[in-house]
Amino acid sequence: MKQDGHRIPFEGSFLSARRSQDIEFDIAKRYLPNALGIISDYYRGIRQIVPTIFEDRQQPGVEVTDFYYSMVLFPPHWETPPLSEDGFWHTRRDSVWKDKELQTITIIFGLPIRNQIQEQREKVKKRPNLDDLLTNSNMESLFRKGMETYPKMHALKPHSPIHFTDLLKATGFTHDTCVWEENAEQLYINQVIDFPEVPAFREDIWNDIVTRLPAGYSGGTGLATTVMNNARRGKYHSNGLDDDTRRFLLEIGLPDWYPAFLEKILYMFPKSHCIEMLLRSLEEVWLESEA
Repeated sequence: MKQDGHRIPFEGSFLSARRSQDIEFDIAKRYLPNALGIISDYYRGIRQIVPTIFEDRQQPGVEVTDFYYSMVLFPPHWETPPLSEDGFWHTRRDSVWKDKELQTITIIFGLPIRNQIQEQREKVKKRPNLDDLLTNSNMESLFRKGMETYPKMHALKPHSPIHFTDLLKATGFTHDTCVWEENAEQLYINQVIDFPEVPAFREDIWNDIVTRLPAGYSGGTGLATTVMNNARRGKYHSNGLDDDTRRFLLEIGLPDWYPAFLEKILYMFPKSHCIEMLLRSLEEVWLESEA
């Protein structure tokens, strides 16, 4: 795979944390039949595809299929469950995840931005390359739009030029919980830290620790993975950092504000997801200018 400088460790991926695979596609609703056909062709003879409604994801008065289409893939030797009258197998999501032989696929098509972008693509009749998206004017335009959309980022001081990493970090903060707001924002306002120093993603914590481990350290990356996962899930917010971990983080050179920063986090977003979202937003800006 091509390296693009985002430093995303495998330890931060869901594949390293889950026994069963969960694959999610985000498309315009009009392409659902095509998507189902492609997936069926791909798995023909390998897996049995069962259309599924996860009962714990339903909202009162809202049909699940208005927003996403889910399916469970069974090994060929399994007997598949009977479908209900509506043509779906009804079950709970956690009951599927408990079995390592099962795989779930979800197609999400309820997001307005995805449908809008597809409509704009069809009007413009061409697709941008990466250089078209990563222009100073596109990134500054998106930064201004982001400041209007997410007022909680008001403390950020715009500078020129706006870099992709600036936008990526800001996008992460808008999806995190208690990472920027009620946490790093005050450190930034008080000039304790510069914007590039603030961890915005779970992977940032992993890298902050691993890059400071002393030569010959025998613990591998296990501690970094543990701290990353405990922080992103809000476990330190609930229980606090234990004394040994706090002492070690400071001994390897992390700043004094770091332990308290970790203890305020409720949730951290994955970086790879935000990169895709940001590129999609940049394409939206580009399509608007082309239209």
